[in-house]
Amino acid sequence: MSDEHQSFIKSPRQLIVVVILAFVVPIAVIALISAFVSTTTRTGAGSDSMTPEAIAERLQPVGRLEVAEAGAPEGTAAAAAPAQAAAPAQPEPATAPAAAPAAGGASPTQTAAADAAAGEKVYKSACSVCHDSGVAGAPKHGDAAAWKPRIEQGFDVLVKHSIDGIRAMPPRGGNAGLSDEQMRDAVAYMTEAVQ
Repeated sequence: MSDEHQSFIKSPRQLIVVVILAFVVPIAVIALISAFVSTTTRTGAGSDSMTPEAIAERLQPVGRLEVAEAGAPEGTAAAAAPAQAAAPAQPEPATAPAAAPAAGGASPTQTAAADAAAGEKVYKSACSVCHDSGVAGAPKHGDAAAWKPRIEQGFDVLVKHSIDGIRAMPPRGGNAGLSDEQMRDAVAYMTEAVQ
């Protein structure tokens, strides 16, 4: 026996065939793999189980901005503005008090001129954020001890402070769309709770 190494390529023709196959076979395998990958539908994890409606709901923004008519009470959207514009305008009743007391709180005619029931809506929409919890030193709703020195200044002073703002309280409770009348109603609602 011979210790020589023997090759399976015995002729130049076999060598050419082996060299050509060395290039063609890997290229064919790569082409078949890419065809397999590109023809199959691949989806992200969990996306097959969600309906288009569920995906749309999941992608909803966290908050929405609704623009209401200026001075409109809570719950009135901008869509209701055309209906209000079609209604005939009614004059607002005069609610100016005759004279403010020098000291000692609001007179019955002043608080009667303000509508505490309407003030509750304004309170819930703008004032309750601070006055329910006492944020930044705001007197809590219903806390007679905290409201006493303020009520002694007079009803008109309280209304002026609610409209113009005072210390940490922003003008109109942070809602520039509230009218003077609505602010008067809100003050009446808050002071009525402690008298």
